[in-house]
Amino acid sequence: MRYATWELNWQPDERYGIGPESVIVERGGSAEGVFFTGSDPHDLIVGYVHGDVSLDDLEAWNVTEITDEQVLVLAQVLDAGAVLDTDGRIGFPRPNLGA
Repeated sequence: MRYATWELNWQPDERYGIGPESVIVERGGSAEGVFFTGSDPHDLIVGYVHGDVSLDDLEAWNVTEITDEQVLVLAQVLDAGAVLDTDGRIGFPRPNLGA
C-alpha cells in the first residue's frame, strides 16, 4: 500500500478546497483521503495512492509520500488503537456505543 499526505488547495475560491486526486487520476493512478491529522479541513490529509504513478510536481497540495510506519504514527496520534491490517490499510477501533 502506498500512502501520502497532502493539503487542500483553496485557490481560486477560498470556500472550496481541492485535493490532488484528479491530477493523480490523469496520471493513471488514483488517490483517496483516509483521515485528517486534525479537526479542520485545513489540516494535513493522509491518504492511499493506488498505482505506480508519479507524485512529482504536486506542490500546490504539498504531496509527500510516507511509509507504513509514518502513517501508523499519524493515525495513532488520533486514536491509540489504530492498526495496519493485513492488506496494509489503516483501521480504527469501533466506538463502544453501548457503554
